[in-house]
Amino acid sequence: MNEQPQKNGQKALVIGASIAGLAAAQVLADFYEQVILVERDRLPIKSENRKGVAQGQHLHVLLAAGYNALEVLFPGIVQDVVAQGARVFDPCEGFLVFGEGGYYIPTHSGLQSLAVSRPCLEVTIRRHLLARSNVRIMENCAVREFVINEDRSRVTGVQLQSRESVRDETILSADLVVDTTGRSPHLPTWLETMGYGRPQEEHVRIDVSYTSRKYRGEEHLFSGKPGILIQSEVSNKRLGCALLLEDGSWIVTLCGFLGEQAPLDEQGFLQFAAKLPSRDLYDAIKNLEPLSPPVSYKVPFNQRRRYEDMTRFPEGLLVLGDAICSFNPTYGQGMTVAALEAGALRACLEQKEADIPQAQQFFGSITDIIDAAWSMAVGSDLRFPEVQGPRTEQTPFLNWYMERIQQAAHRDPVVVRTLLSVSQMIAPASSLVNPEIIWRLFGQTAEQESSPVDDLV
Repeated sequence: MNEQPQKNGQKALVIGASIAGLAAAQVLADFYEQVILVERDRLPIKSENRKGVAQGQHLHVLLAAGYNALEVLFPGIVQDVVAQGARVFDPCEGFLVFGEGGYYIPTHSGLQSLAVSRPCLEVTIRRHLLARSNVRIMENCAVREFVINEDRSRVTGVQLQSRESVRDETILSADLVVDTTGRSPHLPTWLETMGYGRPQEEHVRIDVSYTSRKYRGEEHLFSGKPGILIQSEVSNKRLGCALLLEDGSWIVTLCGFLGEQAPLDEQGFLQFAAKLPSRDLYDAIKNLEPLSPPVSYKVPFNQRRRYEDMTRFPEGLLVLGDAICSFNPTYGQGMTVAALEAGALRACLEQKEADIPQAQQFFGSITDIIDAAWSMAVGSDLRFPEVQGPRTEQTPFLNWYMERIQQAAHRDPVVVRTLLSVSQMIAPASSLVNPEIIWRLFGQTAEQESSPVDDLV
């Protein structure tokens, strides 16, 4: 940016120094004299897992929309992680995707995704952010309470407690506080206590459990591609994915839905992989050397808090990331949605509408972002009859239609590009029902091409 935005205030606080918090802080640093991130963890200097990001031990892929948004937020970030060994790839030709009985045919799309471990991406973003002179992080501190003014109309800061000493408490004042603490119910409960009521919450239970471990393997393990995805099916509630990390190891994540769970022992882990909808992942890893024991993580449901529908909300407070909406993690939307929300935050700060409260403007601006991701995740989960959720008379047809889309993707590159543009959050879901796609599904048969896994090891 050539021009520095006009400062909105003296100090902004961001609670939580994960991806959403880092992205928010990067935006706020252009609009506030000082930005402070408050983080419960001790943050590692190197690319290491940390307690507060348990999901960091599992496979992450930055979707194409997130790739674009993050590079705008942190210019040069992709080049930095690539220099550390991360890989940029076209999701339509650089990743093997198996769904509904076959592999999507590879095709060039021009989209770009990023294969990198969560710890490497997070520590690199943090390094970029802390290079700014007006940003600092307070580590090993917990937020005990939001501080609010006498008439309870504005949040004026937070009450902090050091995690090293229960007696070490302090009040940290701010013009703006942004909560990025994830699925925790602390903020909704506090809002209710303060007389604002709770945001309406939606839950769609999927009971997803995923188990991951690292392996030593050759770079060309999957036909030279940096990863493979074996998607679940209605009749097989198991999903498997492998990704080549920046250190040259392979991370393998096995997911189970609605009670399915990969065991933590060697034999059980491999047996679970052998019963995925395709055995290709199992065949590739069964003789590899494990580099870590299996670790597991569970997410019970998709969760959405409708802050945009609240009739009252305190000034000086915003919410971002999983604290608003968190998804079945197997769709890889979390980091991308957080980056897109940070971009929306910048637009709101640049174009402040005087007659609209800041929170109302921001929550309204991110509704379409969340709607797109939520509809995709929940719609896919509702394929399973056991999942309780908002079905309509059109749901059976949509499920059937999406099966046809995936089957067409085995042979038709146009369908692949459209399908993955939607799943990568680049194109709207309506792209899948445009006349060209419908004609390709029902009006003609694309020429069969060779399988992308003919030479799998």
